[in-house]
Amino acid sequence: MNAEQVLEMLDLLQRAGMVPWVDGGWGVDALLGEQTRQHGDLDLVLPAGAVPAVRSLLVEAGFDVIRDSLPTALAVRHPDGREVDLHPIDPTPDGGGDQVQPDGRRWHYDPPLIGVIGRRDVLCWCLPTEPTSATSPISTTSPTCACSPTALAASCQRPTAVQPPEP
Repeated sequence: MNAEQVLEMLDLLQRAGMVPWVDGGWGVDALLGEQTRQHGDLDLVLPAGAVPAVRSLLVEAGFDVIRDSLPTALAVRHPDGREVDLHPIDPTPDGGGDQVQPDGRRWHYDPPLIGVIGRRDVLCWCLPTEPTSATSPISTTSPTCACSPTALAASCQRPTAVQPPEP
């Protein structure tokens, strides 16, 4: 998925009144402010209550469900090869949210940060949110991330208000 396709997906969801957070590889690149590698999919964090409407919207747009792991995740693929992986959360008072894991435990996402994709501000996940465990061996110093929380803190900011972009 390229940056233009990411922004088109965000626009589609925002026109429907949803403001997802960009997660995963595109989330890291948004925080860095540049695309650092090719991405096979787009990971999006959104309220669990929005998943049925988003699923319908994406099916109407030609996507097929390829993996239904709800309440943890839902992955869809378009015939043109675009893939979107939805990560449902239950919003929390701190502005973040909790995602139900396959074993029933909850993983907490900190409130989103503002990153940049294609010279446009987007909401994205906060790097320290990512787990570092045997089941999710993501490290903030790994070659996969190519960044550190200290480096990102200098270039990122927390939003003061979440508003969809003007049409």
